Amino acid sequence: ICPYGGCGVGKKEVVRIPFFGWAYWLSGHLLIDRGNREKAVASMNKLSKFVNDKKLSIWIWPEGTRSMDGKLIPFKKGFVHLALATRLPIIPVVLHGSHKRWPAKTMQFYPGEVKVEVLDPIKTDDWTKETIDKHIEEVKGLMSEALG
Repeated sequence: ICPYGGCGVGKKEVVRIPFFGWAYWLSGHLLIDRGNREKAVASMNKLSKFVNDKKLSIWIWPEGTRSMDGKLIPFKKGFVHLALATRLPIIPVVLHGSHKRWPAKTMQFYPGEVKVEVLDPIKTDDWTKETIDKHIEEVKGLMSEALG
């Protein structure tokens, strides 16, 4: 699912997860401090420059965290700011049933299927800071529709 040349963005607390968090950090993914807005914005700016320089793609969870019931929760604005800075298209990836396999706020995993659905790319060429909320709702609407 994750092609070579991608850079993930996650919360700094991920590094506390044994093995997964360590591997995530050691493989070069960006960890941001969501509790400190200035540091988070600086990290995102650094990431957008790095992505443009190295011709990478970005993997980011627009909600910032997972919901308990598998339904979408409000999206953060970071993914739109990255799209504005990089002009990369948004390619929504929807996971069906993942909340049953790895419930939020736990380190418990349950065997079973998770359906991964990759939606059509959304061009960001004409996106602006003034229309951020519109773009968030557009992406969230497409993902909500796909979730059913």
